[in-house]
Amino acid sequence: MKFRKEGSSQSSRKGLRALGAALAGLLAVTGIIAAPAAALAAPDASQVRIDDVSFENDTFNDWERQRLTVEWSIPAEAVAPVSLTLPLPEELHGRSDTFPMMGPDDQVAGECVVTETAITCTVDDAFIEANPYEVSGSFFIGVETRLDTRETVDKTFVFGDVTTNVTVNPSPNWCDENCEFGDFWGGKYGWYNKADDTIEWTVQVPAGENGIAAGQEIVVTDLLDEEDYELLVDGTYPRVLETSTLQYDRWGREGVSGWQVRTDGVEWSNGDLTATFDSREGRGSDWSNDIEPPTQGAQRGVDGSFYIVQWKVKALTGGELQANGDRVFRNSAEWSIDGNASNPTGGSATRYTSGGTVMSANYGRFAVTKELTGDTTLNPEFTVNYTVTEPGQEPADRSFTVRSGETFTSPEFFRGSVVELTEATPTDPENVDWAEPVFLDASGEPAETLTFAPGGNGTLGALTEIRLVNDAQLQTGSFSAQKSVVNTDDVPLADDLTFALDYSYPADAEKGFGAGSGTLELPISGDVVTSGDLPVGAEVTLTEANLPNVPGATWGDPIIDPTTLTIGETDEPITAQVTNTITQDTGGFSVTKSVSGDGTGLVPDDAVFTVAYAYPEINGFPAGSGEISFGAGETGTVDGLPAGATVTLAELEVTDPEGGTWGDPAFSESTFTVAKDTVVSIDLDNPISWNNGDFSVLKQVSGDGADLVPADAAFTVDYTYTLPDALGADPATGSGSLTVLNNGETVTSDPLPYGTQVEVTEATPVNTPGGTWTDATFDQASFTIGDETTLAVTLTNAIERDLGGFAVTKSVSGTGAGLVAADTEFTVNYSYPAGEWYDAGEGTLTVKNGETATVEGIPASAVVTLTEADPEDPTNGHWVSSSFTSGNIAVIEKNGVAGVKLENVVALGEGGFTVQKSIAGSGADLVDPGATFVVDYAYDAGIGFEAGSGQITVTADGTPVGVTGLPAGAEVRLSEEIPTGIAGGRWTSAAFSDDVIVVGQAETAEVSLTNTIDPVSPGTPEKPGEPGDRPGGGLVNTGAASLLWIGVAAALAALGGALVWRARRRTADAG
Repeated sequence: MKFRKEGSSQSSRKGLRALGAALAGLLAVTGIIAAPAAALAAPDASQVRIDDVSFENDTFNDWERQRLTVEWSIPAEAVAPVSLTLPLPEELHGRSDTFPMMGPDDQVAGECVVTETAITCTVDDAFIEANPYEVSGSFFIGVETRLDTRETVDKTFVFGDVTTNVTVNPSPNWCDENCEFGDFWGGKYGWYNKADDTIEWTVQVPAGENGIAAGQEIVVTDLLDEEDYELLVDGTYPRVLETSTLQYDRWGREGVSGWQVRTDGVEWSNGDLTATFDSREGRGSDWSNDIEPPTQGAQRGVDGSFYIVQWKVKALTGGELQANGDRVFRNSAEWSIDGNASNPTGGSATRYTSGGTVMSANYGRFAVTKELTGDTTLNPEFTVNYTVTEPGQEPADRSFTVRSGETFTSPEFFRGSVVELTEATPTDPENVDWAEPVFLDASGEPAETLTFAPGGNGTLGALTEIRLVNDAQLQTGSFSAQKSVVNTDDVPLADDLTFALDYSYPADAEKGFGAGSGTLELPISGDVVTSGDLPVGAEVTLTEANLPNVPGATWGDPIIDPTTLTIGETDEPITAQVTNTITQDTGGFSVTKSVSGDGTGLVPDDAVFTVAYAYPEINGFPAGSGEISFGAGETGTVDGLPAGATVTLAELEVTDPEGGTWGDPAFSESTFTVAKDTVVSIDLDNPISWNNGDFSVLKQVSGDGADLVPADAAFTVDYTYTLPDALGADPATGSGSLTVLNNGETVTSDPLPYGTQVEVTEATPVNTPGGTWTDATFDQASFTIGDETTLAVTLTNAIERDLGGFAVTKSVSGTGAGLVAADTEFTVNYSYPAGEWYDAGEGTLTVKNGETATVEGIPASAVVTLTEADPEDPTNGHWVSSSFTSGNIAVIEKNGVAGVKLENVVALGEGGFTVQKSIAGSGADLVDPGATFVVDYAYDAGIGFEAGSGQITVTADGTPVGVTGLPAGAEVRLSEEIPTGIAGGRWTSAAFSDDVIVVGQAETAEVSLTNTIDPVSPGTPEKPGEPGDRPGGGLVNTGAASLLWIGVAAALAALGGALVWRARRRTADAG
């Protein structure tokens, strides 16, 4: 690989193209270019003719090196100077080169110069002057197309009057996907400079996509073979190149670019063949230029750096000659990065060959190419003698040697020369039969004599090609073989079974044959088989490596007699005896039992496992089956099964132990083929898992406060557990908690291993307004987890309502207290509004005078308002007031009784009476209306009052006179004092409408008192008159008078009761 600046290359290319265009134009006009001194002697434009232009391949890749061959001639007599310039088509580019044109005597006869755009070949003037007739020549150069095509195209290139058609495929360099830089491969390559026969060797140090990180020691050594190369040390080489830049190229592929020579920090040793340096930090992966990827020229940086190391050497050998004349040179190198060394890595550089020839018609040459036909590998050196007779000269004897495939080219012979050819026929070795040699020209005619003259069979101005053919045939022989089979086990064998007997023999260079081998198919019948023709003298070795496959049986080692023989050693072919012995094959298997999983501790020690096996009929053996049983950790073995049988294993179902579940049995292989003399080891593992169980918790709430607990009330159940010892868990204990709601639904725990001991407790429940938790009971507080079951646990919490009550104590006071009987009931109404946890309520209680009545079951915190229903007034009394002495509000406390006192004040009723005087009788007119009468009243002590009495004075005019304020219920007795006498009249009677009255509450009894008076007739002497009332006299109280007083008293009592009743009603109405 050669590094150069792209800009200068493009500039050179433009210049070359311009030069090529100019030369093309000149060639179009003149055909050849003569030196200035000979310009006047230049021939016309038709002097040089392009006869043919061809590519090495008809189909090739764009930008791939191809060999271009051009043949030219001068039909007429050539005139010096001769210089041919062939411009290259625009899309075809040459590779700069300079090479000689060789004349017919292998001497330099001119020079060709190749540029990127044209080739110019100039023939030496001396050659043209000496050989002006039928001048012709050819040259081949390296070129490449640059179509930049992305698809296969058919392309026609025009070279003057000659066109060449080729198919050009897209260059494999194009990149369409995954074009980002991946890594920097490590290796070595070279570039051969034909100008000075030097090679630039380059070692590429491997690196990742981000380069080699800074601070790593890199050691690179060129393993130079000093016999092949000379190291050149100058101001440029050797050198280390460094970069930390990636760039997209014209192909759309991102690669390493921007190389700079590193001048510091590099240590050269080992005769400048080893470079040691430390890697350095790159320009950074955050750097990029302004060109958007994947556009050509888009660049970005990396954090590390990339390195190549270059040496310049002089080639001291010709390298490896290739069939096309190119030469390949090879070399190796090695490197290490931070102590990590590579293996030696090879690389190559190719010296691409160009060449040209020129000939004329004054001379001729012949070329003899040796051909050896027949079946021998001999390639001896053949001696060819020839005699040359040139005009005017004595015959000259000459000779040359040549081997098969080689060509001898003679020097030039002047026109008129005659050449006679002969060959000495070989006679050795004795096992080869040699035919007579034959000289043939290009048309296949005999050519032992060549005449270089017009019309002769030797061509002037060209090369006369002669084929020298020798036929050599090997003498041959053969051998035979016969098969016999020993089959004491009566293994079934096909009647048409054959056996391959291999034979081989080494090459014998002296006898002229190569190594050979073959196979004889020997039938089991024992028929003799004979080989084909083999070289006499071949030492044949017999082997039988590939015996026919007989399933279920094994062949013993074959016995071959003889195992080696020599072809042609005897007159008759040797017959080899091949004997084979076959025996029947058997084998077996073993099963080793293991159990795994966390449930191994549940497996009983005496657990038995059974494996069934079966195989079908095979190779004539009957089908078979059986069972083997063993315990955990044991191995069961079965022998004597036919080899090749396919055995299928299956484990019979195993009952799950309590607390465990068997998984699917796992055979290391459940189906296998029995192998001869082999016990196939099978592992059978039964995984067993320790079953889980769990438990559920159901919440129940009891008590009179159960309805206070909402359905979404959450209760926390804590649990601790101890895992079974056999489980071998660490830690073996744990805890957890569940949240269960008061909704009648169970909550299930996480799975726990079978046999786990669990204890459950409840965290203190959250306070419930209006209720008090009294008890929490698990129906199972400790239990054992079952085998894949859910153990139901019920947690019952008792809650009682927070209740209280109140008591009303009744008292009666007042003047009428005595009127209230002890069994009198008073009605008290109560009510309270709804609270946080209770509804509003109301009720009625009755309480007796002097007693206490209690109401219970009232929600705590309830505010109870009490009111008393109006009681009926007692007889002869009325209620004055009703009051709760400490208020009519009672706040209920839990388990408490709020005391309330209710006092009713009752007043004794008052009444009165009126007395209205009326005068009756015939003497009523005698009574002065203003006359007064005295009425006495009296009553005895009664309930709530003492005895009392009094008097009133009424007038005869009938004006009522009343008495008030008498205790209701008092029985008032009325009496009238004896009225004053009335002149002229006599009181005859006094009568109360009621002489005893009962005072009514707030009532006034109306009593009439009628006094009857009659006039007294005046007396005569003979009849004195009736005595009348005297002054100061009055009626005597009689029974009637007593009744009068009683009526009066009753009236007064009624009146008092009426008054009290009215006063009570007024009080009630006001309330």
